Amino acid sequence: MNNEIDIENSRKVILKACKKMINGEMDFLSGCLEIHKNVFNICEKDKYPDDIFGIFILISSESDHIPLTTESRELYNKEYLKELDKEAEELIDFYKKNILKGCQDVIKYLESASHQNSIR
Repeated sequence: MNNEIDIENSRKVILKACKKMINGEMDFLSGCLEIHKNVFNICEKDKYPDDIFGIFILISSESDHIPLTTESRELYNKEYLKELDKEAEELIDFYKKNILKGCQDVIKYLESASHQNSIR
């Protein structure tokens, strides 16, 4: 079980990622991954509100084979990277509205008192 400091830190990371994606300061794949990595720190495993966090877990899972960091991208063939980048672009184009709505829903959820029932 995570302690209150870990829970609060993860909550802040998730809120920051959502706000940055809305403002265009963070790419969607990185933001979804950041949320996915932290959601289980604030919600019990498999007890997160799927209607709120599901889109981020979906995008993170669907794109987990796409390298995001400069260091990891350097390990890939340039032609293959072009294919992966096209795949990422198509994924984001398809889900962009859902991601942005998800960001708004997460912010509302985490900034409200009602989320306390789902938090560890």
